[in-house]
Amino acid sequence: MSTILEQLKVETYQLHKDVESVSGVDKILNHSITNSQFEKILEKNYIAYFETENEINKHLEYGWDISSWIKKDLKDHTPIYSEIEFSLNSKYEGYGAKYVLEGSLLGGNFISKHLKNCVKLKENATYQFYSNSDKSRIERWLNFKEELNSKQLSSSEIQQIINGAKKAFNNFKVIFSHQLVQP
Repeated sequence: MSTILEQLKVETYQLHKDVESVSGVDKILNHSITNSQFEKILEKNYIAYFETENEINKHLEYGWDISSWIKKDLKDHTPIYSEIEFSLNSKYEGYGAKYVLEGSLLGGNFISKHLKNCVKLKENATYQFYSNSDKSRIERWLNFKEELNSKQLSSSEIQQIINGAKKAFNNFKVIFSHQLVQP
């Protein structure tokens, strides 16, 4: 029998790849990103995280405000809010959405290592969201994994968690697709 995290990874694999393909992160990984493209990535991440965090907080005590880190990285820029409807219907869907946010934050740790090699970005910039110096982000992921794996879940609850993750990935995909980061 596979764990809920293994099931989430399998069930959301394609959505995860779809989000990556429209997010603009490839421009960071190949070091070709410009300041304006990076700002658009931050803006879209802010909107997606903000909306997802708000929905999670309706069902769970999420307690972390990742979107505030992104807003600090945007500095004077005010993100344009999405008109896309996103909602979660239960605490179990909240756990699924939390899986997406916590996994994405961990991925941001990896991506941050590439930012220093992006010659078109402002020199010596530091970021709150894309940071690899914060060991607590790895601890957050490990704590989340432990929390989720410790739950005795019914098949209905497992399906709700998977649905919540799919909803969150789709929300990110739609937000990033509305204004693609252009070359």
